[in-house]
Amino acid sequence: MKKLLLDIFIEKIICSLLLLATSLVFIYAVASKKALLYVHVRHTGIIIFSAIVFFIIAIITMRDAFCVPHHTHAKRKNPLYLIIFLMPILFAIFIPYKTLTADSLAFNGDILSFQKQKEETGPNFNFRPSRLLELEDGFVVMDNETFGRWLPELYLNLDSWLDKKIKIEGAVWKNPEVLSENEFAIGRMLMVCCAADMQPAGLVAQWTKTEEPQEDDWVRVTGTISKTEYEGSFEPLIIVDNIEIIPRPALEYVYPF
Repeated sequence: MKKLLLDIFIEKIICSLLLLATSLVFIYAVASKKALLYVHVRHTGIIIFSAIVFFIIAIITMRDAFCVPHHTHAKRKNPLYLIIFLMPILFAIFIPYKTLTADSLAFNGDILSFQKQKEETGPNFNFRPSRLLELEDGFVVMDNETFGRWLPELYLNLDSWLDKKIKIEGAVWKNPEVLSENEFAIGRMLMVCCAADMQPAGLVAQWTKTEEPQEDDWVRVTGTISKTEYEGSFEPLIIVDNIEIIPRPALEYVYPF
């Protein structure tokens, strides 16, 4: 009987500690913004709610650990089986958080996806900016806050923005099989819900000067919006005036809405 009571006590204590550890991992992931490497920012509320639920259950389980005499008729497993639930917590602690990149997805240089989605989906296609888009000092500005909203607008309403000046920040992607010698793509990883649906998205830029940015450089490009034919349709093209190397942002992803 004493061994049974001890097993029940240890099992509940381990359960409580695992729940507390999970709650702390969730809170840390949100507070440090590491969670945003894997899920959309709108999901942080769900993560916080889950952390609170885990914490409450942990406290209740801890309290029940001191009431084991009321459960002595139940059969209990050896509490050591709970150690397997420690593995996800250890993975979260010791495996480095890493931003997904185009290389992570075996990116082939094809970022021209919005027009294709429109053609494949037909009249049911609905991918609109979440708010009215306006020029800033005469420029289309695509930065951390506005990249994901301007991108579908430029692809789907390109003629409305032709010959407008643009400032865009993103990573340099190159692929000689898709882009010509004086072209490169400037883009970001676009997240709709989570890392599972991540895809490269951006614009093609044309730069005729001899100096050029290197693959995966983060740059701010200033230029003029033009268009180029691609697989039977017209896609946006930036005629580059200036390229400036910038620091890689803390959060590289963008969201369409």
